[in-house]
Amino acid sequence: MNDFKLYDFQQSAVGNTISELAFGSSNVAIEAPTSAGKSFVIAGLCTDMDTENIVILVTITELIDQIAEHLDYMNLDYSILKSGRDSEFDPTKRIQLCMAQTLYARLDKVNLNCDVVIFDEYHISYNTKRTLGILDRLNPINRIGLSATPYDSDMFKLNGAEIIRTISVKELESKGFLAPIKYFIPKWSQKVDYSKVKMSGSEYNMTSLDKVITTHQHVSKCIESMNLMDAKNKKTIVFCSSVEHCEAVTKSLLDSGYQAEQVHSKQSSIDNENIIYAFKHGTKYVSGAKRKSNNESATLFEEVDTSPGSYVKCLVSVNKLQTGFSIKDIELGVMMSSTSVRSKFIQMTGRNCRVSRPLEYLLSKYSGNIEYKA
Repeated sequence: MNDFKLYDFQQSAVGNTISELAFGSSNVAIEAPTSAGKSFVIAGLCTDMDTENIVILVTITELIDQIAEHLDYMNLDYSILKSGRDSEFDPTKRIQLCMAQTLYARLDKVNLNCDVVIFDEYHISYNTKRTLGILDRLNPINRIGLSATPYDSDMFKLNGAEIIRTISVKELESKGFLAPIKYFIPKWSQKVDYSKVKMSGSEYNMTSLDKVITTHQHVSKCIESMNLMDAKNKKTIVFCSSVEHCEAVTKSLLDSGYQAEQVHSKQSSIDNENIIYAFKHGTKYVSGAKRKSNNESATLFEEVDTSPGSYVKCLVSVNKLQTGFSIKDIELGVMMSSTSVRSKFIQMTGRNCRVSRPLEYLLSKYSGNIEYKA
């Protein structure tokens, strides 16, 4: 048996969740900020609920291997259900780690015993059509979700869920689990007129927003501010509002001499995965190249690399990397898109506060309660 132990606040989250279920709750949401170790809490739940048949659902590809690694830490036996990895699926296993999209597509073909469903990034999948379809088929006794922001777009708690809190962001910073972030807001960005931007529910309408922030003048100003932050020499992630905005920003960055690549829904999954891999490991990206495994060494090419391709120092994205994206050595985050949803802002900020070195976050605009600096 592995003698690996959870931190006290992680074990408390596990214990409090199991107690909440024992006292009659059937829907528990665990609030766990970035770096609180959601994957370890999931593994802890699977360990302590050792007589339950558990289905773990994720919606982000990268989280499959991340959670699997943590289940391995705890010496847990499990099966993986994901398109393209059929050899790893065994319906007889007590623990099933499933890509939600794959399970939903195969509901009529897959028969799983399920007492408990555990959702990672609960706020993404909460009561969606896909989630309700899966729950209807699996018919679990209890469901548990984890998220740094277990709230809806208006910051109300997820309807029907009991919230279990783990640890605050301030405590994580004080304990060294999170890096402190410096915020920089360019003076010019505070003068941008957003008065004509329409709303779609609680969020800005992206088409309306793009008319303001996708202009050549606005993008150029953003890149000028990045230059002042020495962004060409920093591992940088840029958040955009739409695919069109992402493409415009990436083109301008490349024209300005940045080693930039973009990831979004209109690109192939192979290219998106390879770009993220190259960014994470400091290897070259080649369009259409295939890797054998996400677990292979970071030496994708020969040590003396004369192969075609490009390094990725600056990663430009839309929604794909706002949640569940974990790279510890990001030095600069650039929010070129504005948001009126606080939970979305928290998720994006969380991508940039993994512990490695002091981080800096460059903001164009946020309507929430933060300290503005010149």
